[in-house]
Amino acid sequence: MGMRRKEETHTTSFQAYANLLGEASQVMNILTRR
Repeated sequence: MGMRRKEETHTTSFQAYANLLGEASQVMNILTRR
């Protein structure tokens, strides 16, 4: 169970990181478009 919990936390962290990357990508797209 402990390991499972750790995995869940890791997944959440990864999702948050991916979300951040996506946002940064959007910002870069807008900046490049201009």
